[in-house]
Amino acid sequence: MRKRIRELTNRNNGWGKENRARKLTQFIRGWVNYFSLADMKSLLNKTDEWLRHKIRAIYWKQ
Repeated sequence: MRKRIRELTNRNNGWGKENRARKLTQFIRGWVNYFSLADMKSLLNKTDEWLRHKIRAIYWKQ
């Protein structure tokens, strides 16, 4: 999951903010829905902290 998020949040891919946000949202919703039956609360909390850092890095530079 983190590898794919790194690809989606890459600042050098030339996507606009809206396109990047839409693709990231689609990926995360699909991933969470697929694994919804598993106990992922701690994993999602850690991933959420990491993802927020990545998103801040994107919008800070632009």
